[in-house]
Amino acid sequence: MTPPGAGARLAAHPGRPHRCYPAIERDGMPGILSARDLRSRRQALRIMSTRPLVGFVYNPHVPEAAELIGSLVSSLGLQGSSWVSTAAEMDPGVETLAATSAIVTAGGDGTILRVVRVAAPCGVPIVGINMGRVGFMAELTVDEAQEGTRFYLEGEPRVEERMMLRASVFSGAEPEPRLAVEALNDVVARASVVGLLDVDARVDGVFLTT
Repeated sequence: MTPPGAGARLAAHPGRPHRCYPAIERDGMPGILSARDLRSRRQALRIMSTRPLVGFVYNPHVPEAAELIGSLVSSLGLQGSSWVSTAAEMDPGVETLAATSAIVTAGGDGTILRVVRVAAPCGVPIVGINMGRVGFMAELTVDEAQEGTRFYLEGEPRVEERMMLRASVFSGAEPEPRLAVEALNDVVARASVVGLLDVDARVDGVFLTT
């Protein structure tokens, strides 16, 4: 499980705002990083420089995605130091993730959201190549993929840490949740019958009120 306060890490090009999230702000001043931000950035960059593997995950429903990933692995010379998976079947295992410096995704925002749930507990940074319809969270276009991926893996990218949500489902007076999941953007609750749901929202263990 992801510990409270942990988050997903998305790679971003220095000097270029992320396509989904605004620049980091502290006390209303953009670009001023707190000590925690600096520690997070240093930790993420250290992970990217010391772990030997690179992961590649693609959306199998996008015909060109597998071909693009194969081309990247070949052009970057990562045949012996990478792993490849579809988003639906991604399950590299804890040991592999702990040795992974970054994960490159080819698909849309849905592909990134799938990968985040697996990668976040091990603090693996993610960089997305947009091959979907929207791609707000992806940092690279297909045309930028070759040069951009090389920069993120071999250069000094900015790494943005994002908070995640944890949703737990309880039934009645049961003390333990029947289901607990983590998500980056949102959580959708569905029921087989029509009814009302009681929702308690907390931020770092403190009730959130409106």
